Amino acid sequence: MSVLIDKFPTRSQELLQYVSLIRYAARVHKGLGWAIYDFKFRQKASVNKSINWSVVDTQLWLTIFTVSPAILKEEYPLFSNGPQRNVSTTGDANRGTCNFYNRSGTCNRDPCYFRHVCNRCSGLHPRVDCPAHPTIVIGKTDQRVCPVLAMTNYLSYRGSTLGPLFQYLSGAPLTKAGLTSETRQLLSMSGFQPSQYAGHSYRIGAATTSASVGLPPWLIKTLGRWSSDCYERYVQCPPSLLSGVSCQLLGDTLN
Repeated sequence: MSVLIDKFPTRSQELLQYVSLIRYAARVHKGLGWAIYDFKFRQKASVNKSINWSVVDTQLWLTIFTVSPAILKEEYPLFSNGPQRNVSTTGDANRGTCNFYNRSGTCNRDPCYFRHVCNRCSGLHPRVDCPAHPTIVIGKTDQRVCPVLAMTNYLSYRGSTLGPLFQYLSGAPLTKAGLTSETRQLLSMSGFQPSQYAGHSYRIGAATTSASVGLPPWLIKTLGRWSSDCYERYVQCPPSLLSGVSCQLLGDTLN
């Protein structure tokens, strides 16, 4: 990066912001997604010299960070032996927790080098069954689109068996990959371009909609369970809002 800054000193600010973005991705997202994003982004930048390094490539970001680290290793074997987080496989207490176990309550890896304990409270149970799991509050709207009515209808089919809230009739949990696949199928049937959407589209859409109706930042963070201002990366400015800025500015000038 220092070579680029030396070559393009006027772009130092955006390049430093890019470094912060990669560090954020490496800290928050497990696996080598950050390295793959960095590699792919640099490939794009080598073709398009005018690309802004400080702006997140949303499509690339969603393509990489909505896929499990295990699948990424299969798709990008070049990075399978790259830098890893410090995880001990000797059985000591510093070993990381197993994501498969925490998400579904089961793990098919033999052997599994990660601890089968809750990654929320370190209890002897998966996160999906954690009693300390936060309560999600939904409100009744009394309109055609109502989350309470939708959940009530779903629970009538799901029944009261133990396990993850969202699961198939077979009892298998709805995974992130499964949600993405189901969503894309529905979008394709509705005439949308499914490749433009991924699991994180739900968070992007919710953050954008919340901001557009004027919800305060603290409430957006609470709804999305964000502990920092990183939610601002998800908020997208719709064209309809931008198109009204001209009239707004003109009105302020004339007044």
